[in-house]
Amino acid sequence: MKPINSVEKFIAVAGIDHNRVFADYLAIVAGVKTQQAPCAIAQEVASHNEKPGVVFEAFAKFYGMTSLDIAQTSEALVLIVIKKFPEPSHRKLTHYVEATDYRESTILTAFEDVKPGSEYIEHQSIPLSIVSDLEGQKATIKRQPTRVVIPYETIRNQTDWINTIPPAILSSIYREESEAFFAMLEANPPLMDQNPVFFGTNTAAAPLSFSAILALFRDQKTAITEHVVGAEPKYIIVPSWAEVATRNDIRACDMGGVIEVVSRPDIVNMYLLADPEINPTLVRFAISRVPSVFVEPVPHISRALAVRGENDFDFVPVSRYGICRLTPI
Repeated sequence: MKPINSVEKFIAVAGIDHNRVFADYLAIVAGVKTQQAPCAIAQEVASHNEKPGVVFEAFAKFYGMTSLDIAQTSEALVLIVIKKFPEPSHRKLTHYVEATDYRESTILTAFEDVKPGSEYIEHQSIPLSIVSDLEGQKATIKRQPTRVVIPYETIRNQTDWINTIPPAILSSIYREESEAFFAMLEANPPLMDQNPVFFGTNTAAAPLSFSAILALFRDQKTAITEHVVGAEPKYIIVPSWAEVATRNDIRACDMGGVIEVVSRPDIVNMYLLADPEINPTLVRFAISRVPSVFVEPVPHISRALAVRGENDFDFVPVSRYGICRLTPI
């Protein structure tokens, strides 16, 4: 089979690693920086500025590459692209616990209120009912795939989709996850004692201000021993309208480098919490730490690829010690 154009002349060379050449070519034209420098043949092919479709068809012609090969190569580049995507701010407010599967699981709570001299036979745990409505604390891992189909014509004529569609899917995933987190927080769900997270000494009704919520946080006591919790504040969550005043108050207290502000337009309460890695109060229970993004052929559509994102998660409270809430009056 003879080459018919300048691109094919470089591709149709005996003994070349065509998979490497194709992957390097795709990285060059998509503007994705890989750890390994592109090979010389890929650079030569890219320099001819042919439409991607022409190059794809040349590889298919000489090496029998299919849509599955294109999908696998594209997915490797997509993973490089999304690794640069920053995590959303709400994730720093939670402690991550990995779910190994979708069956019923448990999360162990901290020994948050142990009376000296007591012997605890069994560590308190929170059952997480994944698929049923059993009594107790529940975390329902939700399967929520997001899928975008890319027609072959788009693949033929441009490679921008590698840098635009996967980040757009990731943004959508993170927006949905963020909304779920703050909805859980505002709903004030119950803990294992059947009382809500914000109950007793960690909640109050008062005009929203940093000084008021800091005093509430410092005064929080444990339920059994009535000891001061003694956690250190790390994050404050405020309605958007209160963000500027809160930041000014924090700077005035010389705590600007100590407490980080997170604002949301869809909450009405103010929250102050400790570092979740030291005093975990809210858990993100998920199948993986980061969303999964796949590139795959579309069944029954031979001339298209699909970009699919998955983020299976739930949020569950595990303690009220180290978090407090002000409800505006």
